Amino acid sequence: MSNSTPSNNSVEKQIREIIGLQGPIGIDVFTQYCLYDPKNGYYINQSPIGAEGDFITAPEISQMFGEMIAKWVISCWVNLGSPAKFNLIEMGAGRGTLLKDIIRTLCKFPEITNAVKINIIESNKNLARMQKETIENSITSDKNIGVFWYQDLNKLFKDNDDCPFIMIGNEFLDCLPIKQFIKTQKGWCEKLVGIGRDDKLTFGLSAPMNINFDKKIKNDDIGSIVEISRPLEAFIENVCLYLKDKKGYALFIDYGYDDYENGDTFQSLYKHAKNHPLENLGLADLTAHIDFMELARIAYKYEIEYEGPITQADFLTSLGIKERAQKLASLNPEKTKSILSDLHRLIGDTQMGTLFKAFAFKVI
Repeated sequence: MSNSTPSNNSVEKQIREIIGLQGPIGIDVFTQYCLYDPKNGYYINQSPIGAEGDFITAPEISQMFGEMIAKWVISCWVNLGSPAKFNLIEMGAGRGTLLKDIIRTLCKFPEITNAVKINIIESNKNLARMQKETIENSITSDKNIGVFWYQDLNKLFKDNDDCPFIMIGNEFLDCLPIKQFIKTQKGWCEKLVGIGRDDKLTFGLSAPMNINFDKKIKNDDIGSIVEISRPLEAFIENVCLYLKDKKGYALFIDYGYDDYENGDTFQSLYKHAKNHPLENLGLADLTAHIDFMELARIAYKYEIEYEGPITQADFLTSLGIKERAQKLASLNPEKTKSILSDLHRLIGDTQMGTLFKAFAFKVI
């Protein structure tokens, strides 16, 4: 299988030591070290978003994205009975752009502004500092909005009053580690990362395994690849338990598939370009497409109502993004071309419009 040139960084050194001690490791363990190692992990130390990073997210493309999410938040708050207190939570807030645009919109409505407490779950200290600057600059002096940072969702709920919450996760789920299984003539084998004869990290396969998948798979032909994310399952189950306890909504927007699919979606991005997953360890992003049918399965398991998955295009259009683009263009005629270009990037079929899906849990 494929292999890479050693990158001689601390993350690779750790991975090599683990492999040396216990043998080849799964992609999930490999990803955990690359992204979340407390000292050297990508999401701990890097600034991944923006022109100087590795990718651009929807909030960075246009303020319209955040404004539509704010409209969704307001609708949820009304559906919850306009509670006097509620927690607004963003999972991994990037550079704070999405919340900045949400707050700017919410500040037009004093009743919801007085009710909201904003919470950010963020493991990257550099991004947390950036978020603080971005968000605090967006809150006018006459608005008493509290913003709080946590590294752990459970700690957030432990420290907060028993009130409903509205959660947002934009491009959050795709970074949760996955396992990959490949159907061979001898049976299902797990894809592993090991050290080859040339002393380079390389992909290989485990011995055949007797495995029963929790989810449906499209087929089990030779060469089929199935991806499973136990961390995603555990996180969504935790969210569902909190929803049943406190009531609220949880919205996740990510790239993924809305039907049962097989295939290799594990990918690496480095400076806005595709990167071999075994190169630039700790410096590149590792992601996989989200199986939204798995989210639906968990919602059904916990008897929680859900909406979606629907395309990002349909979701944003239902919230009025086209009308907002026309309004912005009428107010800024010199920026019409740029505004319409941004709109196309968000909802166009060849852009983010159909690749990205929206999925929401709700308990009211």
